[in-house]
Amino acid sequence: MTIYKSNGDRVPDHIHAMAEEARAGRVDRREFLALASVFGASTAMAYGMLGLANPTPARAQDVQGKKGGILKVAMWIK
Repeated sequence: MTIYKSNGDRVPDHIHAMAEEARAGRVDRREFLALASVFGASTAMAYGMLGLANPTPARAQDVQGKKGGILKVAMWIK
């Protein structure tokens, strides 16, 4: 099995074609990553081909907890 690296190895044309299809929206990101890894591309290289080398971190929404209520705690006592 040949693993293609970003240090000068030539990436096969079919991986480039799949990346173009993923960028155009004809193939979803997960399918492209799965197929590219099957054909020997690393995940980092596949993300780079899609232009997602530096994804933005997910931000949690500011959600305020509900005030009041009952807290039940169970403890084993010997």
